[in-house]
Amino acid sequence: MGICSTPEVAVLRITAEQVAVLRRTTTASFLDRVVAFLREHFADAREMPSRDLRTEVRQQASKAYSYGLTTEQEIVSYVVAAKFLGERFDCHVGVQKHLGCNRTSSHKAKFLEGLVKTASRRADSLRQRAD
Repeated sequence: MGICSTPEVAVLRITAEQVAVLRRTTTASFLDRVVAFLREHFADAREMPSRDLRTEVRQQASKAYSYGLTTEQEIVSYVVAAKFLGERFDCHVGVQKHLGCNRTSSHKAKFLEGLVKTASRRADSLRQRAD
């Protein structure tokens, strides 16, 4: 091969069927990891039947995607917020303002993480006062 020659390029072709199988497999794996995470950190998730928890995670992940959250971390931020704050937390006007606007998905995820941290600190403070 000389300086001016073009190297051969191998073309990889993936069929639509292969893409669909890959999508199902990666989605199932992601859902399994999120369910395991929720079971580890939320007592009510440990008590839920696996099928119900998986359905809840799938629904919340779908809602996250509808708000433009696409990475696993962003979607998990949304799912955790829904688990901690309630599945309809996104109906609150203040939350809608952040999720429905033209901000980046990473900004939306950071907002959700901050929201959960704030709520968690307040819950801990209330528990300490009750003791």
